[in-house]
Amino acid sequence: MLKKPTINRYLKHWGYDRETLLRPPPAVRFQARDSNDCWHFDLSPSDLKQVKAPAWFHEGRGHPLLMLYSVVDDRSGVAYQEYHGVYGEDVEAALRFLFAAMAPKAYAECPFQGRPLILYMDNGPIARSLVFQQALRYLDIELRTHRPQSTASRHATARAKGKVERPFRTVKEMHETLYHFHEPETEAEANAWLMQFLLRYNSMQHRTEPHSRLEDWLEHLPSGGTGDV
Repeated sequence: MLKKPTINRYLKHWGYDRETLLRPPPAVRFQARDSNDCWHFDLSPSDLKQVKAPAWFHEGRGHPLLMLYSVVDDRSGVAYQEYHGVYGEDVEAALRFLFAAMAPKAYAECPFQGRPLILYMDNGPIARSLVFQQALRYLDIELRTHRPQSTASRHATARAKGKVERPFRTVKEMHETLYHFHEPETEAEANAWLMQFLLRYNSMQHRTEPHSRLEDWLEHLPSGGTGDV
């Protein structure tokens, strides 16, 4: 009959000891094959906090918080962002932003548009909204959410958030610091200034390819087109 020490020794030799089993699996980096295969979507509070003349506000609730909405194409790293004054994570603002991201832009230097196959985001109030989920189903867009960190199992929090967090950090460190010298008065003015920065950001080097992010997006468009809405 096998004894407990013998069993434990063999289990440890085969990698079934407690330390090994509770170790998080290694991060697996991925990159979409074509442009618009997957968009990362997230929002972050702007360092500006609010504009002096918001587009709208509720009486008694004060000025809405200025949020930075962002989508990033997984393949190319091309980012599109907008400011929206909201009270919390507003589903209507998120849908308006996604429509603007998918629609043709007024700037010829920004051809980024189309309908993604997958929208990847955190499992927050927007992703859990039935209205948001139904809108994506109508557009034939698959919704995928990050898995939060779990103490009961081995997986850690999602590692893919860096692709959408990086543009947030870049905008706040390279663009919003200039607001100390001159602040935008309205959301429209802030978005116009932000677009000029995004044009420069998307013309910067791709993370692995020897060309810009925008050139990579144009080069890897699927054969069926951008999937216009």
